[in-house]
Amino acid sequence: MSNGSKKCECNLIDWSGGPGNYKYISTGKIYDPFVGYEETARVRPGVILLDCQAKVNVNLMTMREYHTNCKYIPGEPGSEFPEEVYNQLLS
Repeated sequence: MSNGSKKCECNLIDWSGGPGNYKYISTGKIYDPFVGYEETARVRPGVILLDCQAKVNVNLMTMREYHTNCKYIPGEPGSEFPEEVYNQLLS
């Protein structure tokens, strides 16, 4: 697993806690890769980016690769991203 990976690693995150409460499945620790806003593209020291959107935000993955590779795109038909968490994002 590496920050440069073009493959979807979103399955390594427990999304069920909802926005702001995502966790690494391997450790149970909060998955919060960014300092400040994602738009600043400043990754916290020592964080391994797993989710495809984070990889796009820091130019490790293109939007084309995101739409081709990611299996957890919120709201997309057939997405593995939890629907109940997607609904939380909308509210």
